[in-house]
Amino acid sequence: MARSLQSGNRVTLPNRTSSAARVKRSWADQLLSTFGQVPCYETPIPGMDYLTQFTVEANSYEQLFELNYLKMLCSLHDYLADQLQPFSNITPYRNIWSLPNYISCLSPNLLANCSFLTEDDIRYVHAIVDYCRPYRRQIVNCRRNCFVDCPRCSDVPENCSSQMIFDFFYRILPKNLNSQPIYINGFLPIFTLSGYRSRGFYNATVNHYINLQNALRNFSRQRRSFILKGLSMDIKRDILYDGAKRDSLLACGAAFCVFFVVFLYSLNVLFCFTVAFMLLGSVLSALALYSLFTTTFPLLNLVVFVLLLAIGSDDAFVLLNSFPPTDVTPATVHECLSHTASAMLLTSASTAVPFFTNILSSVVVFRQVLSSSEFFIVKFDFKRRRCFGLFAGLTLVFNYLLEISFLPAVLIFQNRRMHRRCSSAWRLFRKLNYLMRDLLPFVIVSGRFIWLTSLAVIVALAGFTCYTNLQFPEYNPLQLFVNSNEHEWYDNNAEREFA
Repeated sequence: MARSLQSGNRVTLPNRTSSAARVKRSWADQLLSTFGQVPCYETPIPGMDYLTQFTVEANSYEQLFELNYLKMLCSLHDYLADQLQPFSNITPYRNIWSLPNYISCLSPNLLANCSFLTEDDIRYVHAIVDYCRPYRRQIVNCRRNCFVDCPRCSDVPENCSSQMIFDFFYRILPKNLNSQPIYINGFLPIFTLSGYRSRGFYNATVNHYINLQNALRNFSRQRRSFILKGLSMDIKRDILYDGAKRDSLLACGAAFCVFFVVFLYSLNVLFCFTVAFMLLGSVLSALALYSLFTTTFPLLNLVVFVLLLAIGSDDAFVLLNSFPPTDVTPATVHECLSHTASAMLLTSASTAVPFFTNILSSVVVFRQVLSSSEFFIVKFDFKRRRCFGLFAGLTLVFNYLLEISFLPAVLIFQNRRMHRRCSSAWRLFRKLNYLMRDLLPFVIVSGRFIWLTSLAVIVALAGFTCYTNLQFPEYNPLQLFVNSNEHEWYDNNAEREFA
């Protein structure tokens, strides 16, 4: 009985689908797709401030209402289809809210999207925008802090009080419509990377945003009228590491130039390798001690390498220039080190002490939480300390110790060869030697009053120029890339242009 009931409860259906059902699903999919491509709305879009944004430069306000220019901007939707596809399951939106889509929504012809724009639609919307321009401040103040069921603005005309008019003036068009060039903003139908991560969505990766960024750049290269200026994706810190790796080649080039100058001055390959080994030893020794306090190595620490090249090579030049050319004896070496070691100590200490002081800094850019560890049986709690100051200070300390111990030992070992080749080097730099030892002292002693007066005037003018022309960044205090970078441009100018 149980077996018959079990088999009787199972209803066998044919494994096929009727053609009518297939047609119905296809029609529904097409309807949903068409509905999803309609960019118009009457209420505020939830989370619009957290969507990925891009900024484009145009020649003038009148160019914004040219049909060819709007068609070009409208084609961006199809061009980015492949790059937007990975976000399809984690975004509720399907439209790019840009200038042409807003014009299509404000048109009285009920256009589905910007691909149906005509000259009549553009002229109509152009007239509406010109009519509402004088009320921009009232429009923005009326709806800026309203997110649900916003009332009609009482102090602006009825045609200018809709939600799309507000977003058009507040989010798309800049504050100054008479500027040349003029910048317009656009919103992609995806949230920023930090927006997804803050909600626990990790399907959106940095590579997805980089692909989207590259597609926008390619679109800009293929269409000259599309001048991409800014991007807001919240991926600056994520792409900083790759940028730092690329720029490390510049540090290698700087190191090569420094060692080449050292070679020209000393004409000794062994001395060049000695200086390079000394700098490398300073870094490795500092890293070994640094690793006892923390395993975290922020990218900001890479700046120390460039700093070490400058200070380490300077001290090497000072020691080489003061080293006795003949009769290298304990007395002459003692006399040399008694002067150079104290001078190098002052220069190294004056640089290392501020870095060690930076351990106590509260500036966020230098902050890195360190774990507590035991060192020489003493437990140092380095929580809330700063990695950059610690690593920079340790590197300079080890560099000084090697400068006064390892480098003089090599010079003593090579004193005869160094003496012969340094003489050739001085013949090579005889013009510079004449300028520094003969001409410069004569000019300073003879015209000391003129120098004092002129330098005082220069300092006063420089101070006035700095006071009047320089200022702290207002919108982007922590700039990671050059001003022309799209992400930095947006952080530097978006609030100034569109807020």
